[in-house]
Amino acid sequence: MDNVQLGPLIKAVNTLFERDIDNQLTNSEDAPGLTGTQAQLLGYLLQQSDQEIYQRDLENVFNLSRPTINGLVKRLREGGFVEVIPSQEDKRFKQVRLSPKTEAKMREHQPEFERAFIDLEAKMTRGMSTQDV
Repeated sequence: MDNVQLGPLIKAVNTLFERDIDNQLTNSEDAPGLTGTQAQLLGYLLQQSDQEIYQRDLENVFNLSRPTINGLVKRLREGGFVEVIPSQEDKRFKQVRLSPKTEAKMREHQPEFERAFIDLEAKMTRGMSTQDV
C-alpha cells in the first residue's frame, strides 16, 4: 500500500457505505423513503436529545451547506420525523428536534440499528487485518 492514494479509496468506501445504508432504509418498513444522510441526521438528534440543536449546528456537524441542511430538515419536518422550533432569544435560529413519535420508534429499534451498522462495518472490513482496519 505504499503508493496507494487514500483519498479516492476513502471516497469509494464512503459511497459504498452510503449506498448500503440507503438500500437498507429503502427496504425498511419503519423508515420508508429516508436517505442515509437523513438517517444520520436523525441518529445525531437522538444522540444529542438532551441538548438544543439548531440548524446552524447541523451545518457544522455534517459539513454541509445551509441550503442542503435546510432541504434535509424541511423534508424530515414534512415527513413528521422532526419538529422545528424558533429560538426564544432569536427567532432567526431554528431548533431541530425529533418528533416524539420518531424518538420513541428510534429508541425501540435502536438495537436493530446498531446491529445493522455492526454488520455493515464487518462487511466493509472483511478480509482486513486488525492493523489494516
